[in-house]
Formats: sequence, structure tokens, C-alpha cells
Amino acid sequence: MQYNITLNRAHKIVERLRQHVTDTSTALRAQAAPVRVRSQQDVGAKLRVEVRQAEFGDQLTAYGSAVDALEQLRNAISKANVANGVDVLLAKQNRINQELKLVKELVSDASLDQCISWEHVPVTARDYAHETLASITAEQGALLNQRVRELQTDLHAVSDQVSDANRASVTVELSDAHAQIVGLKA
Repeated sequence: MQYNITLNRAHKIVERLRQHVTDTSTALRAQAAPVRVRSQQDVGAKLRVEVRQAEFGDQLTAYGSAVDALEQLRNAISKANVANGVDVLLAKQNRINQELKLVKELVSDASLDQCISWEHVPVTARDYAHETLASITAEQGALLNQRVRELQTDLHAVSDQVSDANRASVTVELSDAHAQIVGLKA
């Protein structure tokens, strides 16, 4: 069945479907695990193995179907992202995040508030005492702090654009079973 949903909701559905795939994978692995038995007197073990063997094919088919649905959903989102320019905005958001992270680290690493200037270094060394000299100037530190503020403002703007673009609709095809799993169908 086809569903017309926003990109924002589609991302949430992907997460739900991904969790279903993970759960199904875990169940499959448990079903494929051998059963320990001590003797033929352990009839319960034989029955457990027979049940596992009978259900295994259906579980494997269900897993394949869920993985296929996840791929189709992600492809639909990808196409909608390109059509609505979300891919470009996400790339821009990523670049800003990377630069912001570096500039914040530079500000932190510079530790200007814990450094002194050369003029304040003692003329003669003292036992066990060390002084910390700034590797960047106060002006450079101020420029870094200004850059942090600029990048944060840019990041907010791009994040808002991504949010607005994610309101666009996308049509996805999901089976009734998968639609129920992800909450599209009661």
C-alpha cells in the first residue's frame, strides 16, 4: 500500500523499521543456534529443534522482506532529499559542524585564560615551577571566539532550513505488515 508522509516522519519510520530488522536478525540468530542435548531422553530438546526448523524459513523470509522494505524506504527518502535540496543542506550542515568542532577545540586548547605573556615569565627558573605561554595572541583568540559565534548562527539557520525541507512529502510503498510494525496502520 502507498503512504504519503513527510520526510521528517519517513526518517522516524526508517528508525522503527531498522529496529524491527535488528530484532528479526537477533531472533534468527537465536533460532539458528544449536540446541544442547545429553541423550535421546531429552524429548523437549528434540521438540524445540523441530519448532525452530519449522519456523526458520518463515523468519528468514520475514527478515528479507523487512530489509527490502527498509531499502525501498531509504531510496524514496534519498530521492526526495535530492528533489528538495536536503542533500545539499545536510552537506552544508556537516561542514559547519566540522569547522565549529575544530574552532571550539582550538579555543579550548589555547587556554588563553591560563597563560601568561613573556614579560611575566621569571628571569630565573624556580624549582618545580613552570609557566605557560600562549601560542596564539589574544587577538587571534578573540577572532576564534567570534568565529564560533558566527558558525553557531550559520548552523542554526541551516538546521532550520533542513527542518523546513523535511516537511516535504514523499510517497512510500509498504506492505500492510510493515506499515503496522512502523505505526502507519493500526
